[in-house]
Amino acid sequence: MRLFPPACAKMGKNIKEEVMKKEHWGYKKVGYKLATGTRFVTTTDLDTYCNTTGMREDIFLDDEAAKAVGAKIGQVPKGRIVPGAFQLAIVFALLRETGLIEEGVYLGTNNMKFNAMVYPYDRLKVEGKLLNRRVTSEGDRVIVTYSWFLKNQDDITVAQGENICIFPNPKKP
Repeated sequence: MRLFPPACAKMGKNIKEEVMKKEHWGYKKVGYKLATGTRFVTTTDLDTYCNTTGMREDIFLDDEAAKAVGAKIGQVPKGRIVPGAFQLAIVFALLRETGLIEEGVYLGTNNMKFNAMVYPYDRLKVEGKLLNRRVTSEGDRVIVTYSWFLKNQDDITVAQGENICIFPNPKKP
C-alpha cells in the first residue's frame, strides 16, 4: 500500500511529517476561516449516541413519535431528529479532523443556537472563523474564541456557536 504518491517522494522532504503536521487554532491569526470535510449521520450513529448517553427520547428513536411531537409544537419533522448535543459532538469530530483542536482544552460555548432540524442521512460540515486570540500572562498558552456554523447538504446552518479553547503557545517566549 502506497501512502504518498511517487511525486511526493521526489520532493526531497520528509513528506509524511509534512502531511501529518497540523496546526491548531493557536497558530492561526484572527480572521482565519475554515471549512471542514463532511460527515454523513447514519441511523446507527444516532442509535449508538442515544443509547450511550441515555437520550432515549422517542423523537430521537422513532419517526412517527417525532412527527407527533412536532405536530404539537407546530414544526413537523420528516422523521426522527438528531439531538443538539450530538450535533455539537459532530462539530468537534469534524474540527478534530482538521487538526485545529489538537492539543487544545475546551473551555465552553457561547451563543449556541439550533436553527434547523438535523435528520439521519444528512451530510454535515463545519465552517468557522477565528474571532479572538489572546496569549496568557505567563505567555505559555493561547486562549482562542472561534465561531462555528454546522451546515447540512443544502448549505443551511442547522447549528452555530462560539467556542473558547486554550492551547499551548506555539511562539513561547
